Amino acid sequence: MNNFIEIPKCVLFAMVLFASFMGSRAYAQGGPWTLDQCVDYAYENNLSIRQSLLEVRNSQNTYTQSQWERGPALDANISQGWSFGRTVDPFSNQFVSQSFNFNNSSLVLSWTIFAGGQIRHNIQQNNYSLTASQLNVEQVKYDVALNVATAYLNVLLNQELLNVAIKQREATQEQLDRTQKLFNAGSVAINQVVDLQAQLANDELNIVNAENQVLLSKLNLMQVMNLPAADDFDLAITTLPDIGRAEIYPQAPAEIYVSAEQTWAGIKRTEMSIRSSEASVEAAQGRRYPTLSFSANLSSGYSSARTLFDQSISSQTQIIGVVDGTGQTVSTTVPVVDRVPRDYPFLQQYGDNFGQGFSFNLRIPIFNRRQISTGIQNSKLQVERNRLEAQNVRVQLRQNIEQSYNDARAATISYNAQRQQLEALQLAFETTERRFNAGAASAVDFNIAKINRDRAEADLVRAKYNHIFRQKVLDYYQNKPITLD
Repeated sequence: MNNFIEIPKCVLFAMVLFASFMGSRAYAQGGPWTLDQCVDYAYENNLSIRQSLLEVRNSQNTYTQSQWERGPALDANISQGWSFGRTVDPFSNQFVSQSFNFNNSSLVLSWTIFAGGQIRHNIQQNNYSLTASQLNVEQVKYDVALNVATAYLNVLLNQELLNVAIKQREATQEQLDRTQKLFNAGSVAINQVVDLQAQLANDELNIVNAENQVLLSKLNLMQVMNLPAADDFDLAITTLPDIGRAEIYPQAPAEIYVSAEQTWAGIKRTEMSIRSSEASVEAAQGRRYPTLSFSANLSSGYSSARTLFDQSISSQTQIIGVVDGTGQTVSTTVPVVDRVPRDYPFLQQYGDNFGQGFSFNLRIPIFNRRQISTGIQNSKLQVERNRLEAQNVRVQLRQNIEQSYNDARAATISYNAQRQQLEALQLAFETTERRFNAGAASAVDFNIAKINRDRAEADLVRAKYNHIFRQKVLDYYQNKPITLD
């Protein structure tokens, strides 16, 4: 099976250069990238992580707001109005036929004393939701780390395949030089030289294809990291441990699942979602209870239609009658009140109209068109949905672990088989090479043995990286750090 895609180098270079210009800017990296640096950069720039962090901030705000619901609310109200024509003065309660302006101000305090536990359960619900969103960030980060590690391993794989292709070209070049000398000495026929030249051209093509694969895998890694493409992107030299004979993963799928169930952030998140929905049911049931609240207010106002009067009292003689017979007038002194209107100042009116009051309010739900019952039923349905989701996550996790374990087992067996195959084909190649150098084998026999050996060497490299990757996936399910040690 050939892992190479034949893409001309000029086309690949144009693709990478175009992606580089499309990026906002290249990340300034002081040297080759390690796996930890790639993961850290992805943590800072991955859009899924950013979105999940915004969800955490939103949940934190909601949780904080629900805690503030325990306290009182204080509101200030100010209104300014104008009236024209015949209307009722809001302060004198008399009809006036004039244009005037009025102002009202109040300060209102309201405080819920008892609401059937709704506030307390809402706080619990939002707290569980906040924890669930934080666990979601943890899960997204671990998924991103696995994706980065997979892409990173793919780059290392293609780089090693490139090194294998270069060594194969060098071996062919050495054999061609030796055969050319033998041909010049008249010891071999020209067809053996031509066959080796064809094999060398094929090795050159394999190098070109391997280089293309390295560039493509680097581009894929940069895209997973959300790093603008750059042609100077290189990985740090990473030496993977010598595997030798690979061993089957030491833990069985059931053991891996038990460990994953205790540490898997996705499962913990679903558990928090269940608790949040259960608290929502308690809050919905609290609406059946009476609500007791306290309110107090301060108020005052002003009206330009109101006036003050300055009063003065004087005496006035008033004739009240005439005496019969004499015609003498009878008079008396009566008080006379004079009222002189003047403006009623704004501040004085506010002081005179200042009022205070407080009240306790009890609201008892009797019938509200089944809104409370429907809300409780819907909250219980949400609990069931979250429980099914949690069960589905567990089933999916168990199935993924079982599949990953079988993949890892197959990869280990395949690696050991490829290793034995390479040893056999290497021995066959060395035997054919000695016979070819002695003139007992043709160039065709030599090329066939070399092609088989080269293919087996490349397949072993792929099998080694596949084995390593499958082992890391099983580590991932147990929440173990993803490293290349």
